[in-house]
Formats: sequence, structure tokens, C-alpha cells
Amino acid sequence: MSLIRRRIRAPVLYMIVAIVNCMCLSVLWLGPMRPSIYYAGTLLYLFTVGCCYAMFTAVVLEFLGDSGKSGSTRYSIINSLGNIPVLYMLQVDGWGGEHWGGRGLAGAEALVGGIGALGLLTWLLIRKPSRESPEGEQAIVLEL
Repeated sequence: MSLIRRRIRAPVLYMIVAIVNCMCLSVLWLGPMRPSIYYAGTLLYLFTVGCCYAMFTAVVLEFLGDSGKSGSTRYSIINSLGNIPVLYMLQVDGWGGEHWGGRGLAGAEALVGGIGALGLLTWLLIRKPSRESPEGEQAIVLEL
């Protein structure tokens, strides 16, 4: 028996990758202050940030669908809106670093990002599928 979906929508996978990113950032926040932990935590964090950017592009492309001749303009506009969270997270990181130093910077980003990602993931999983979604896309597939 399997509880794995045959197809996971891009926004759901994006939020899962964001939660993994916050867990990797927690290594820098809660781990011992040694060079090996710093290198491992930074490597994991940067890898998951790259995965988040890739998943954001997948979300934008899924949102656009078949956009015809105006696809590049629509992509640019929607992609530029993705910079808004970057700006407020810079503010949160600065606030955490100002109050608690390097650990506070990592902790503030892990907490705020994790809470936001968990909230959005919960909303994505409990909302009803739209009429335009293919049948059964939101349902968990049980296979024997």
C-alpha cells in the first residue's frame, strides 16, 4: 500500500522544500559553533535555497499554463512579484541579526519562514480543488 501521490502540484512541493530549507537553516541556528557545522549548514542551506528557486519557477510556470503570445510578459511580471518576500525576509534577517547576532539571523529566518511555509502548506492541502483541476489531483492515491 502506498500513500504517495502520483502527481504533487508545484505549490505543495514548493512549500515542502521551503520547510526542508528551514530545517537546514536550523542547523546554523541551533548547532554548535564549529567550522564543520558552519560549512555543512551553509552547504545544506544554499542547496535548498536553489531548490526553492527552482520550485518557485515551477509554480510560476504552472500558474501561467498556456499563456499564448503574452507569456514572456506575464512570466516577468509574476516572477518580479516573487521578490516581495525576499525584501521582507531581508528585513526580518536584519532584525534578528541586530538583536541576537548571527544565531538570531538564522533563527529569525528559520522561524518566520517555517511558520509561513507550514501555514501555506496547510492551506494548500485542506482547500477544495478548483473546478479546473483534473479529477483526483487533490486526492491521496491508495495502491495495493
